[in-house]
This record gives sequence, C-alpha cells and structure tokens, in this order.
Amino acid sequence: MHDSPRRSVAGRRSVRALAGVLGFALVAAACTATPATSPATAPSGDTAACNPPNFPSGEISITAWTGTDTTAQELGRELVSEYQALHPNVKIDNIPTGTTEGLPKMLVALPAGEPDPTVAVMYEPYIEIFRGPGYLEPVIPEAVCAADQQEVIDRYVAGSIDPLIVDGTISLLPVQRNAYSLLVNNDKFTEAGLSLETDIPTTWDEMAAIQDQLKKTDANGRTTQKGYEFRYTSGDQWFSSQFIGMVYQEGGSVVDDQGNVVLNTPEALAALENWTNNVVDPSVTNNAPPSPYQDFADELDVMAFGGPNALKFAEILNPDLKGRVTVAPLPRGSASDVSGMAYGFHYGVNKNATADEKFVAWNFIDFVLADANRWWDRTGQLQPKKDLNMEGIAGLDVFVSDLEASQPLPLLDTYGVLQVAIKNAIQRVVFEDVDPEASLEQAQEEYDSQAN
Repeated sequence: MHDSPRRSVAGRRSVRALAGVLGFALVAAACTATPATSPATAPSGDTAACNPPNFPSGEISITAWTGTDTTAQELGRELVSEYQALHPNVKIDNIPTGTTEGLPKMLVALPAGEPDPTVAVMYEPYIEIFRGPGYLEPVIPEAVCAADQQEVIDRYVAGSIDPLIVDGTISLLPVQRNAYSLLVNNDKFTEAGLSLETDIPTTWDEMAAIQDQLKKTDANGRTTQKGYEFRYTSGDQWFSSQFIGMVYQEGGSVVDDQGNVVLNTPEALAALENWTNNVVDPSVTNNAPPSPYQDFADELDVMAFGGPNALKFAEILNPDLKGRVTVAPLPRGSASDVSGMAYGFHYGVNKNATADEKFVAWNFIDFVLADANRWWDRTGQLQPKKDLNMEGIAGLDVFVSDLEASQPLPLLDTYGVLQVAIKNAIQRVVFEDVDPEASLEQAQEEYDSQAN
C-alpha cells in the first residue's frame, strides 16, 4: 500500500472522525454510547470481561510483546494478572518490547513461521509490512464476544479505525491514536518574561526566536533549562513522525503521487531547516523509550510536543504539573492550515500461532482494551471507542483542532527503512554539522538502496 498521505481519504476521514468524538465529548462532557455485545459478555471488576463459552480448556501459553511506555506497562502487568486469574489455564509471558526494537525481530520471526510473539503492539506505519503478506490473524469475533467483524468495528467511532480495516475485515485493534500539539509550562514560560497570551510561538521561526530567552545554564555552563527540544534518545519513530509532520506543514509529503518515497524536496529541506533552527542542547536529556516525556515532566524543557497522552503521561511522572500547563496549537510551517501528522499504536496477533493461541490472544487483547476509560486514566492513551468518557481533559479543544488539521503517516511496507533514513539525515545535520541539503540527498540514496 503506497498511498500518498496527502491523498489518503480513509486516513483523513479517520482523523476527522476521532476528532469528532473528542469534540462531542467537549460539548456533551461524556460520550455514553455502549458497544454492542453478545450475552457472553458479563461485568467483572473494572472491565467487561468477554468470557465466550468456547474458550479453550487446555493449557495455553502466549507471548505478548507490549510497548515500553512505563504507564502502560504498569497497568499491563495488572491486567495480565487479572486475566490469568480469570483463566487459570492461560500463561502470558508479557515482554516489554518497543516498536523499533521489535520490528527487526518480527521481520525474521513471522516470515519464518515462528509463533512468537503471539501478540505485538505495532506502530501504525509498520502494519502494512505484516498485514500485506498475510502475517496477521484477523480479529476472531467469537473471541471478543461479537457476532461478526462488523460488530467489532461498530464498537469504535465511525471512520476512526479505517486504516485498520481491509475489505470489511479488521486485523488490529487500536491502543491509542493521537496528533501533536504544543505543551507549555506556564511558570517557566512566564518567569522568562514571556506572556502566555501573546508570546506562545505559532511558527517554528517564532519558536527559534525565544529559545535563548528560555535557556538557562549553571556556573559550569551546563544547560539546566531549555525552551523546546526535539527528541533524540526515545527511539527512531520520534525522528520520522515529527519530521514527516513538519514536511506536511510545508505543503509537501514524503510520498509522491506515484507512491514513491521522496526525501530531497524543497519542502523536506524547509522542514529540516525548521528543525535545526530549534536545536538547543540534545546531549542534555533524560528522555528514553519507556519515558519519552521525562524532560518535560522534569521541567527541563519548558515546551514539548505531544497529544493528550503526552500531557497525561507527564502529569503521571510529575503530578505537580497539573494545572500548570497550557495546551497550544503546534507551531506551523508555511502551510499554516496543516498541524502535522496523526499516528496510532495497535495490537495484532501472529498468524503462525495455533488456533487456540490465536483465540486466547484476541480474547486477551479484548480484555486489556475493554475499559477504555481505565486505560485512559492510567496511561493517557486514547482509544476511539464509543463508550470513552472524555470529560475534564485539559486542552481538549486544541487537541481536537490539531487532530482535524493533521494528516496520517504513510502506510508503507518499507516504513522501517524510511524511518532510519530520516533519523540518519537529522543526526548528520544536528551532530555532525552536515549541510541539510546534502544530508537529505544522502537519505534519499540510503532509502533507495535499502528499499529496492
């Protein structure tokens, strides 16, 4: 699948639909529609446990490669324990595995017919790598207490999961879906003599103009505060997602109308220059894959990019931030009507597992994601379900606006190659002082040589 992101009608519809439910929640305080379920669904504690009558009776062991976010891992361990208590015949080996770390492993395991991992969380741009060749098991309706595929789809806001559906069949279930907005630490921002009403940057040029005003150093010259910094130590996806969004902001794309990846364009060069103009001190950071918002939570960074999940995550890390953060639109490029990109993470099941393992895997995923409100409260990750209560989310109107103005990341079977080429291009410019245009030309050559 090589649709240009700017021409992906399903992707744009998906973003608008999710934004629509968030907007409804803003007006109505809560979205209370409940998903249709069969009589096999019964309440159990905090979740509606799907307990189908044909649940396998033998000893079943599955492996779950879950993401590395610390908040999701904490809740995930609880849910695994609860699920195994409900199903004593099931053993789940829950292995925190980041999407970048897991990709090369799955690229070997799944084509070779390996049954592990049984369950994996997948970054949305990666899904075509595995779905296209048929390595993913479609959702088993009986395992999630649904009559058919359409009943599973109907549990979600109309259009919000279109990228996950092919010919009426869904092969992944969403863990979260977001776009980026700007988070501003009110106290740090105003202490620098800046106004929250007039000085929050609306463009990358405006951001660059206030970086020196917000930067602080100690007596030894070590940076102790930064205005805004991109993420360099949290995983490859942070380079590609932000950069692709910044290309969109210039009116461009990294995929042309013929489905070819293009990195050496004027729009990509403008995006890279916006990036490099806002480099402060990348070596001073505590961001890591399990905690990509640590610098903002530690109040090292005065501003950060992220969606509702980022704000929730930062507040979990530092509860003192609650009530002290302004959510503003993400700074724009020359195409001021484009906020950036939208992304998601989704659970899938390995086609190579046994029939019983696949049934249990989908039942387990349904259990993990059953209570969207509990998931949000504990992780800050938004599932676009009809029964999700969005009451009280700070900055919801801005998150909605940036979602509506976003464009989805491309679904490519070579996205992993693209992601590394973008990361390399940025790192050469930021850390090696390579000319931006030359670095993008090299990135194009790297992609072409690896993808073809």
